[in-house]
Amino acid sequence: MNAVSRILLSSLASALLSAGCTASRPAPVEVRPPGSQEVVSPEVMAGPEWTAGAAARLEGDLHLRDGRFPEAITAYTRAASAHPYFRRLFFSIAVCYERMGRAAEAVSFYQEYLNANPNGFLRQDALDRIATLRAAAPPPAK
Repeated sequence: MNAVSRILLSSLASALLSAGCTASRPAPVEVRPPGSQEVVSPEVMAGPEWTAGAAARLEGDLHLRDGRFPEAITAYTRAASAHPYFRRLFFSIAVCYERMGRAAEAVSFYQEYLNANPNGFLRQDALDRIATLRAAAPPPAK
């Protein structure tokens, strides 16, 4: 990770941590991510699991952007383990495997995304990627 990325990640982590430490909060408002059945409350978003997941997701995004796919997979896996909301990152893990030329793993994680997010906003993209990867796969050896 380069110096600018470390600074950005550190700044975001600090902002997330300080957001959870404010003395007064407005009345709770439920947040429903696009295409999600899951409702996330502000209390959950201020919690340590959410903060850890958000920071790991940002780290994964930076690695993905810079083409460091194994590092991105590691960060996204940490985020998905931190809080159930971040299971949507199975799609990002699949993208990493796909860009690494590892079609079988990519298909597996696109399917994991669909299992975790049956009505997710990337549902059709995941289905399309699975179909494309399976169509491009060599026929099984006899």
